[in-house]
Amino acid sequence: MQKKIAILGLTVALTTAVFAQKRPIDHTVYDGWKSVTNTEVSKSGQFIYYQITPQEGDGLFQLKNRNNELLFSIPRASDVKLTQGESYLIGTIKPTFDETRTAKIKKKKADDMPKDSLVIVNLQTNQIWKTAHVKSYKLARLKNEYIAYLTEEKKNASVADSLAPAKEKASKEKSVNILTLKNLATGDTLNFWKADQYAWSPQENLLLFSKKNETKDSLSTDGGLYIYDIANNSLKKISNGQGNYKELSFDDQGAQIAFLADKSPEKSLVNGFKLY
Repeated sequence: MQKKIAILGLTVALTTAVFAQKRPIDHTVYDGWKSVTNTEVSKSGQFIYYQITPQEGDGLFQLKNRNNELLFSIPRASDVKLTQGESYLIGTIKPTFDETRTAKIKKKKADDMPKDSLVIVNLQTNQIWKTAHVKSYKLARLKNEYIAYLTEEKKNASVADSLAPAKEKASKEKSVNILTLKNLATGDTLNFWKADQYAWSPQENLLLFSKKNETKDSLSTDGGLYIYDIANNSLKKISNGQGNYKELSFDDQGAQIAFLADKSPEKSLVNGFKLY
């Protein structure tokens, strides 16, 4: 009887000690909680990838093989995709949580907010390539020998004031969008300046994009819609005129295109998109 009482007392004491060591759950622990999101399995079943996302702070992307062995871990990676042949891993890297938070506190404009970076991982050689100031990237639906991505580059433009001395001339930065076509195997690139919207044909043989000039630029005549033929290395303008283009798309065979365009004059009282 005495042994049972002693054992019972020891059990109660150990249980009390365990609960005493546990941290109470309150609002201060929520930020440390993490969740696994965007879980994907590759088509071949060789790769598993997912994101570990905290309630507040920077996330972590991880890629594992079918044996649950960690292959790559990339902080803040998002919008991650595997190419069709599963030879390349492509995604964007977000700015740090602190950078974004500081920029919001300072109430910076959208153009001045921290920008994403693009990361390309060669899964055969384990080489990693990155580039900064990326706004978006796109892969073709049925073939992935190339990647198209849009970056933003800032250039200093001298703004002359006719009433001010030469020493007091102001200088400000202007943003220019650059659409880059990159061959994943060779690394060769081709740039299209002042690009805005873009879309791949399903078979990756054609790249459709719009070129947009600044509203105050009345001298430039290269605004419009273009199509680039990769095999023939040829560029063709298929729609003239300054305007806004969006919803660029190909049909399933890549033989026809459709898009919306608003080519109304800048000060027009009636604006609207038309289907082409």
